[in-house]
This record gives sequence, structure tokens and C-alpha cells, in this order.
Amino acid sequence: MLFFSNVKIAAQSLFLLICLFNASLAFSIETIASDPHTATTKILLDNASRSLVYLKSNGIEFNGVIVSSGGMVLTVSHGIKNKNKNYTALLMNGKKTTAKVIYLNLEFDIAVLQLAATTDLDWIKMRADVSKGESVYSIGRHKRKKSINIDAGKVMMPDVNLPRFKIENGARGSMAVQQGIIHSAFVEEGYSGGMLVDSGGRLVGVNNAYFVINKKRYSMATNVGVFEPVINFLNNGGDEPFFPDMSNIEERVDFLLAGLERNLENTKITPTDIERITSQVKQDAIEIHNKNSMTEKQLNVWISRQFTKKTENIIDS
Repeated sequence: MLFFSNVKIAAQSLFLLICLFNASLAFSIETIASDPHTATTKILLDNASRSLVYLKSNGIEFNGVIVSSGGMVLTVSHGIKNKNKNYTALLMNGKKTTAKVIYLNLEFDIAVLQLAATTDLDWIKMRADVSKGESVYSIGRHKRKKSINIDAGKVMMPDVNLPRFKIENGARGSMAVQQGIIHSAFVEEGYSGGMLVDSGGRLVGVNNAYFVINKKRYSMATNVGVFEPVINFLNNGGDEPFFPDMSNIEERVDFLLAGLERNLENTKITPTDIERITSQVKQDAIEIHNKNSMTEKQLNVWISRQFTKKTENIIDS
């Protein structure tokens, strides 16, 4: 069964864990029951949570995750109001230090910070190959260390691209999600930049949003695979990581379709079929856009529905 439904689900609300967003989602999300914590999993999660960081500046509170012994922290860009400012950082071991921004991508809501204190740090290993249905756990905290929350869930959709969605309140007019992980583990305001970990205690995503469809609440995280080229660039230099240009309608259509294509892995659809369907849907979408017969929100839903309908016809044949 394909992950994307031909049922239109439009004009849902996507809430950043700090700010409010509106987006069109054309996805049908299958309910998958969560597994209870095993004793081994609990130990691994407790160990993983030690790499969580509480960050604060000018009344904005968010989280980050330490991913290296040198104090590199992954987080969200919507928590960064001033890239030249040092941020207060409270570690799980009770220590207080500061963090500075060393990479910022406002368009795709990712940021990397560097801690000033780098001795005796707990840090977490990463894993990018997430699968639908696997158990995941969100971990977030507020100012008090005892406020830490660990919640179990499942990966509902492992790889989603959202090319542009409107920000209701915030500095930017829109943002994009690349390789978004939709999951059922609970997140709340203030947990932006918090951890999404697997049952082995490895970081698979950085939480940044939640949304509601048919009165059911789902969470969104950015896959750590999006951060990996950024980390490599910061560690080794070279060219800055490439991100798609969201200012161009063709790029946005390609971006949305690329996410839809990735969710066809391990199906019987051939690469030739995928290329043919993608090309036709893109051509039709650009024509619709040029005629101004749909808003872009409506167009994104239409693209998802058309792509899904054409691919499901092959899968079900």
C-alpha cells in the first residue's frame, strides 16, 4: 500500500514547536500502535537523553542535541533570532555554558551550534535510514532538568518533502521541510530541536513541528541525513551543502515529487514508470500554475493526489 492517499486533506495546521504554520497535506496517515518501553530500551533512552541541551535567548526556549565530543549541537533555525548572539545552554549533567551559531539555514529550519564548554560531554550517535512502522521516541525538556519528557511512537511516514508553507507568526514568510519524518511520538511547545531516537538510542531526527489531521495529532522531525553534509562541511571545509532553490516553481514541484518518489522504494513500480509519471505530473502542474487556476497550496495537494493515483494504479494492477 502506498503511503500517500488520493483523499484530499487540505488546509491543516502545522505548528512549529515555537511558531504556528499553515500547510496543505495530501497524505493519509495510517495508525500504528506504539510499543511499550522494554528495560533495555529504557536504559538506552536514558543514555541518549544525556546529550539533550536546553537553549534560551530573549525569552525563546528550544532544545538541541549534542552529536560530537567537541560540542557540536543540532537544532532548528526558527529558534535562532540573532545568529551573532551567544545562547544560554543548560546540559543534562547540570552544567551551564553558552553556544554560538556556526551554521544557519532559515529556509529549511536547520541550525548547528557550538558549545563553549567541551569537556566531559555526553553525545549521541546518528542513524539516517528510518523505516515506516519502526519504534521511535521523542525526548525534550524545559528549563528544569526534571522536566524531561520521553514519549514512544511509530514512524508513520519516513520521508516527506514540503516545498513551502506559510508562517502565520514568525520572522519568515515561509519554510520548507526536507526529508521530514512524520511520527506519533508526542512533542510540545518548547521542544523544538529536541531528539527523535530509535530503539537503539541513536538520533534519527530533530523534532520541529506537530500538526492535527481529523483530530489526531502527529509530529514532524527533520531526518539527521539532512544535517550530515552540513556537519561534513563544518568539520572538513569545502563547498557549502546544496539545498534546492525554493524561489522557483519548477524547483518546488521537483522537490515535492522527489519526496513522493522516495516513498516508492521497495514497491513493484519500475524506475521507468516513476520517471514517466513524474514527468507527466510535473508538466501538468506547471501548466496549471501558469494558468493561475489554483493556489500553490491547492496545487501541492493536486500533485500529491495525481502522483498517488497514477502509482497506485500500477501497484494495485
